[in-house]
Amino acid sequence: CYLPFFTATSWNGAATACGAIGAHLAAFTSSQEYVTVVSNINKAAMDDLWIGLREVNNDGYAWVTQEPLNYKAWASGEPKAANGCVRLGPKTGGWFAGICAVNRDYLCERPVPGKP
Repeated sequence: CYLPFFTATSWNGAATACGAIGAHLAAFTSSQEYVTVVSNINKAAMDDLWIGLREVNNDGYAWVTQEPLNYKAWASGEPKAANGCVRLGPKTGGWFAGICAVNRDYLCERPVPGKP
């Protein structure tokens, strides 16, 4: 279950807010999952949503869920150096690296009871 929130906050604030409802920032492990989610979010609302991907110790990017980063949907020219947190957008669904302290809306993912 994916839940967009339109209350701009930092990446850390978004991660905390998702955790408070038993969720985490969205993680996409396959193109099928990503395309399904992105196609069901209003394109206008999808502008600059934090997702659960973050640079770790300048050693590459990792999902908050610790799932492998097997699927990538970087926008052209991304990720850019020294930009540690990842967002969807603008309006394309491509991934952009950004400064974690910038306030943006965010996308949470909450497990559905009884489903893996």
